[in-house]
Amino acid sequence: MRQLRRALSKGWRALASFPKAAGARVGVLWRRASRRTHASTTVPKADEVGAGRSLKRVGRKWWWLAPVALLVVAGVVGGVLWTRKGASQGNDLLQIYTVERGNLVATVATTGEVYAVRKAQLSFDVNKLPLTELKVSPGQHVKAGDVLAHIDPTALERAVTQAEAELTVAQDNLEKAQNPYTQLDLAQAKLAVTQAEVALEDAKKSLKEAQDPYTDLEVIQARLAVTQSQTALANAQESLDTLLKPDIEAAQIAVRDTAAAVKSAQNQLTITQNDPDNAARLRTLEYEANWYQNNYWAAQEKFKKGEITQQKLDWEYSNMLSAQEKLKAAQVKAESNLASAQEQVTKAQEAYKTALADLTELKKGPDPTKLSQAQDQVAQAEYNLEKARADLAKIEAGPDPTEVTRAQNQVAQAEYNLEKAQTDLAKIEAGPAPKDVAVAQAKVVSAQATLEEAQALLEAATMTAPFDGTIVSVGAQVGDLVSSGTAVIILADLSNLRVKAIVDETDISQVEIGQEAEITFDALSGQRFRGQVLEVPLQGTLSQNVLTYEVPVSLEGAAQAALKPGMTANISIVVGRRQSVLLVPAMAVQLGEDGNIVKVQDSPKGPAVETRVEVGLSDGTYTEVKRGLNEGDQVLVQYQSSQQQQQWPGSRGFEMAPGGSAGGMGR
Repeated sequence: MRQLRRALSKGWRALASFPKAAGARVGVLWRRASRRTHASTTVPKADEVGAGRSLKRVGRKWWWLAPVALLVVAGVVGGVLWTRKGASQGNDLLQIYTVERGNLVATVATTGEVYAVRKAQLSFDVNKLPLTELKVSPGQHVKAGDVLAHIDPTALERAVTQAEAELTVAQDNLEKAQNPYTQLDLAQAKLAVTQAEVALEDAKKSLKEAQDPYTDLEVIQARLAVTQSQTALANAQESLDTLLKPDIEAAQIAVRDTAAAVKSAQNQLTITQNDPDNAARLRTLEYEANWYQNNYWAAQEKFKKGEITQQKLDWEYSNMLSAQEKLKAAQVKAESNLASAQEQVTKAQEAYKTALADLTELKKGPDPTKLSQAQDQVAQAEYNLEKARADLAKIEAGPDPTEVTRAQNQVAQAEYNLEKAQTDLAKIEAGPAPKDVAVAQAKVVSAQATLEEAQALLEAATMTAPFDGTIVSVGAQVGDLVSSGTAVIILADLSNLRVKAIVDETDISQVEIGQEAEITFDALSGQRFRGQVLEVPLQGTLSQNVLTYEVPVSLEGAAQAALKPGMTANISIVVGRRQSVLLVPAMAVQLGEDGNIVKVQDSPKGPAVETRVEVGLSDGTYTEVKRGLNEGDQVLVQYQSSQQQQQWPGSRGFEMAPGGSAGGMGR
């Protein structure tokens, strides 16, 4: 009776706190609305009994609380008894849910950004040439062919001059190919024959030496190798003995020495970091670099006005570069000194760690791995000694047949070289070769192409718009040195915009071409746009161990919207729809040995029965049941103890979306 009275008291308190719990339930559902992948479920109006309407009835009508109170009290009593019965199994919360029909819409929600389909990054295909004129600014509309910018053509003109000179050289070489050989060439060919004859004699001499290969010095060296191998064996044996009988005192001394080295290196690092002379020197060089740069800019203005000559301008430019190089060298040196001091600290710390680890290992006794390595080194040293002795025996045995064969091959090669030199001499005496003439003609053609390319680059010193569009950004100013990697102007056609959705690898398999999408923008509050998936990429991008895919989505009805490339977009892609299907909470579906199961509560007093089901689409909150359940079945939903604060007494499993409308399954 005492337990029954306590249960009745809990039941009345739960009933009294019903409105407050309902408000807490709405707050929990607000937090759930922030999930990345979500959807909404609805049912036809004929069956709809929304959670929002239920909460409104709670505020208006309380007359039905009397019979409900009896049911709640009875349920609480049963829940207390059930909880006491399953206390050994944890503090899980169980709820009964009625299987009902409803509509299910599954979406993949993600973010992305606006981009222009037609976009060009315009640059000059040059290397560090000054920008002399910039005729556009960001936001300006241009037409195809409009002049955008100019660079200094002086270097390009020199390139044209050089290409013309190279063409002249190639033409001269062609003439030489047509008349290739001089008296000097003939004399050199005869000399090559003589040298080949000498090389043949040397090869024959080497062959003779191979047949009598070893000198007294080589015998001495072989004997020395035997002695060195014996020494290495003794050292390896000593290392093995050291492992078996470690010198702990020496290891302790090494720890103290390395600790002192760490302190010394840290002191040196502190001195390097706080060197006032270095900081003053850098400030002086920065002032000089800025001073010479200002002089050069002033000289440019004077040069444009005709007040100074090109030579004076070049002299100012040279002074500016020299000052900048001195500043850069000083900065690099300061960084190098600091990096060196830091490296010394790191090395000292590593040495200290190594010494400390060695001492620890010695105290533990010999490491089986190191002991095995030392034994292997002894074995290797024994092998090396045996090999050195074998080599000595080989030398004492006489000439090596392999060396004799090699010397014979060298003689054969020398004979071949002599024959080739004689052939070349005959070729020179015969006159020009048609192949050489053809190669020289090809080089003339190549030089002509290089000249045409240089002339094209000179013409490209004037940048023009390749298509109608808007200047998105300007990456350089007049006077800047631009190169092929410098994006001087970014031009985009803002009349054709799309959205790039960043889809996670866990969701990309659900996305297909042609799926509808709803798009909103943080910058355009309250406006919604439609779109479709245009492409599903096969290759993703891995960033910080997260694989994502960039999915292009069309943007419809945004012609008059104030959208700009790079704006953040919120995209919801519809990946599935179901109408009037059986729905259960996703938490009710569990994975059993034979597949998905739910626990069906046929009787309030009877045990729950595990029933195998075939599931379909899921929105993360509700799951479609294709086979295994009927409408009206009672299924058991089990919540973990950490989730109990998210359920309110009497909850049927539906969710409330922000604003009070039913965002889960309608009943």
